[in-house]
This record gives sequence, structure tokens and C-alpha cells, in this order.
Amino acid sequence: MKIFFFIFFIFFSCNSKSNVSFESLSEAFIVWYYRNNPVKSTQRNLDQYDDSYKLNDYKSNDKYLSDLNRFYFELSQINPEKLIAYNKFQYDQLYRFIVKELYLYENIRYRDWRPSFKLREIRNGIEFLVDYNYKSMEGKMSSLEGRLELINKILDYSIINLSYLSDDEYARCINVIDDILIVLKNIDISIDYRIENYENIIDNVFNVSQRFDLYKNELRDIKNEFSDIDYIEKFNINDESYSIMAQTNVSIDDLYVGASNNLRINQIDLFNLSLPFFLIDNDEPVWVDYDDTLNVINSVIDSIKNKNKIKKLSYIENSYNENIDRHLDVDINFLFFTTTTDFSYFDEDAYMVVPFNKYKIEYNLPKLDLKFALKAHDYNYIQIDLLNAFNLYPGKIHAIYKTYNHVIPYNFPNETTIKGLQRYSEKVFIQKNNSSIAHSIIHRKNIIQDICKCLADIYFNVDGFTSGDIMDFFDYNCFFSDIEQNNILERLKDSHFSDLSKNYIGFSKILELEELYFQSNNQDYMDFYNWLLQYGIIDLDNFLPAS
Repeated sequence: MKIFFFIFFIFFSCNSKSNVSFESLSEAFIVWYYRNNPVKSTQRNLDQYDDSYKLNDYKSNDKYLSDLNRFYFELSQINPEKLIAYNKFQYDQLYRFIVKELYLYENIRYRDWRPSFKLREIRNGIEFLVDYNYKSMEGKMSSLEGRLELINKILDYSIINLSYLSDDEYARCINVIDDILIVLKNIDISIDYRIENYENIIDNVFNVSQRFDLYKNELRDIKNEFSDIDYIEKFNINDESYSIMAQTNVSIDDLYVGASNNLRINQIDLFNLSLPFFLIDNDEPVWVDYDDTLNVINSVIDSIKNKNKIKKLSYIENSYNENIDRHLDVDINFLFFTTTTDFSYFDEDAYMVVPFNKYKIEYNLPKLDLKFALKAHDYNYIQIDLLNAFNLYPGKIHAIYKTYNHVIPYNFPNETTIKGLQRYSEKVFIQKNNSSIAHSIIHRKNIIQDICKCLADIYFNVDGFTSGDIMDFFDYNCFFSDIEQNNILERLKDSHFSDLSKNYIGFSKILELEELYFQSNNQDYMDFYNWLLQYGIIDLDNFLPAS
């Protein structure tokens, strides 16, 4: 008996030590990460590193990589089998996050050939301070001054780091720089001339603007005739690297087969939803080939858009108040300005400022009649209802704040899981609100477009399809507008491989889990949604049976 208790004591002590070590390492990594990624810190409104940027000189890059490897090594010394069940899930998410960071730094090495990533970081670092009101005016202006003073040095090292610059990347850089210059030009609208450092900020804006003009010329002199594809071909894109970037286990072959099959299945389902809608205003079509099926769907989607056009963006707030406000424990403040042209709320992949431990969110939106926008967008009631579900409840905001107590997934949510949850949020919204058939049609269209983006991701990054090939695929299968097609193609060229697959991967895994869950639980979609969040926003494979 004494031997038994001794063995139990040793076992318990070892397990307890492992849990303490993991929790200490997790806390240290979070502090380190935000200190070394100040713009990410600002995005969470941590209010600690708002006056700085992540530096990109050789010494800083080398130290960042060295620190990452140290955290990876220390994490690998902890045996996850000795952790309590809860910490195993946290361990898995932290491991996936660190491995991806290492892969980006050691293998992708964007600093060598994609300066637009650093330029976006510069832009976000300014916009997160200028466009939102979480900080006092004094704090905002002090932080702005600090960041502006660092930009010239960052641009200097950006040029030093570059070894390759394609025509496409050069064009992307120019677009981002022009965006930054617009923000800088209008910065005086967002700051107070009565505060002491106002003149310093204005002087810094002038100096930085001049440096950007010079930087454009430096980029032009460096760019060469090769395309990004020539560089991407150096990467070994396989199941392992795809899984690292997607933060979930992926077989590219299985993903392709599943997406191809689901594309046709969802097109048929969408047709069955659309046909009764179509026959209200049209005669039964003469069926010749599959094109006729797709034409019916396109006709119905266009009809829904045209019949439900909104005139003012204030409908975003109206839809929120009617459908969401009573469910969400977060205070959403929609700020409408006549001077802003920020339509990022309509981009499912836009950055979102989510204040850490502050249950209040601000959204800046244009206060404009929709005759604006040079006819570039068609916004409609159905789209806005689903977009609010996607972004707010039960989408991203609810999911993040629901998991506040889960430290690792709260700070580093699994990207594929959150994308899947956001798309599934539309389904929950439709079920809980007894929404119209039009909502179901647009939701199904969104699913098809996620599948199309996943297949395009594989076609472009793995199979080497040309832009023309992908546009032909979009034209025939995906119900994108011309503007949407161009935007997605540009994003495909500009993003990490696997990025455009995450919506479909996450959503399809959630549907698999939904089937298993409802076999032994009541068919309550919101209960199921919250069940998925019980350990935070972690890899969905943790819930699936071992294959």
C-alpha cells in the first residue's frame, strides 16, 4: 500500500509540475509576443506598446527568431500527455501558433520579397490609433508621435532586406503606400492642435511622407521582371506545410476531392432552393445542360440583391438592434462619419480591433447614401443580416469574448476554426430567427464561394494555374460579381497559401461535428455552437474521433 501511494505521489507531482511549467510558459509567451508585435497589441488595445513598431533590422530579426526557437524548444520539453485535459487543448493551440510563426520567419521570409506585408503593418499601426477612440487624445497623440518617428528607419531596413521584388508586389506596395499617404494627409482631423506635441506630429508626417516618395523610387529601381510564382515555386507546399499554415491537419488531395464533390452538391442544393423563387416571375426554363441550372441560380441571386438594396449604411445598426443586441454581452458602438471611406466592415477578412478585457467595440462606417461608391458595391438587407451574424453574433465577436478565460485560444485563436465558426454563424442566425428563404439562398451562395476559394487556393499555389484559368473557373461555378472575382484573385496572389481555404476547411469540419453532436443531443444550433467553444477557439480536430 505504501508503494502504491508513493507511486501515486510521484505521478501526481510530475503531472502537477508539467501543468505549472506549461502555464508559466504560456504567460511568458503572451507577454513576449505582444511586446514584439506592437501593432497586434494595439489591435487588442493593451495600451502598452502603442508608440512602437516591430523593428526589421538584422539584429531585431535574428533575436525574434532566436526567441521563437527558444519558446518552441521549451514547449517541446513539456510532455502534453502529462497535462490535464484542458491544458492539452491549450498546448496544442500554442504549439500550432508557434510552429506557424517559425515557418513564416524561416521558410516564407516575407522580408526578403514581400515588403507590402511590412507596409500594411505600418498602415494598421497608424489607423488603429487614428480611427478608434479607446485611448485618450493625449495617449493617442503620444503613441502616434512614437510610431511616426520609427517609420523612416523601418523603410530603410526594408530596402536593405529585399533580395527580390516582382512587378505585382511593386504594384501592391504602391497601393498600400498611397493608402498610408491618404491617412497621413488627413491625420490632423483626428488629433487636437491644443495638445503640446501637435506640431511634432505634423512635422513627422511631412518627413515620413517625403520618405515614402523616396521609398517608391527605391522600390522601382529594385523590381525585376520575374513573377511571384517564380518565388513561390521554391516553397515545398505539401500536406505538412499546408497543415502548418492552416493550423489544422490537412491532406491536400483529400481537401481537393472533398471540395470538388461539395461544390456540385451545394450547387444542386442552391438550385433546389432557388427554383421556386425563380418560378414566381419566370416560366419553367427549357433544360439543355448544366449551364441552365447555373443561370437560374444567378438570376435568383441577382433578383434578391436588386429587391433588397439598402439606401443607408445605418441599416447595419438597425439589423444589429433588431436581431442581435439582446443576445450579445458586448456593447457595440457604430460610429458614422461623413469623412470616412472605410468599407472594411463589408470585407469578411478585414482586420477587427478587439479590445482585450474591454466589453465595448467601435465600428467606423461612412454616413453616405448608397448612390456613392461609384457603383462598385451592391449592399442589400440580406447580406447585412448575414454579415452581422458573421462578424458579431454568434460570429467572431461573440466567439472571442465567450472564450475570454481560455488564455491561449483567446490571444491566439485557431484561424481555421474561427473562419468556420463565422460561416456557421449564418446558419445559426437563419435557424434562430426563422429567416426568409432569401437568407438561406445567400448563405448557400456564400458556402459555394468558400469552396471556390479553397479550390482556387489549390489550383494557384499547388497546381500552378494561371490567373486566366482561375477567372474561368470563377465565371462558371462561383456566382461572384466581377469586382469580387478581381478582389479574390488579388488576395489569392497576395496571401499565404491555405488562407483562402480556411473558411471551407473550418465549416466542413463543423458540419461533421454537428452530425455527431446531434446524434446524442437536442438539435439546438446555439448550444452546439457554444459547445465548440468550451475550450476556446482551438483546432476542431480535437473534437473529432481519431481516424
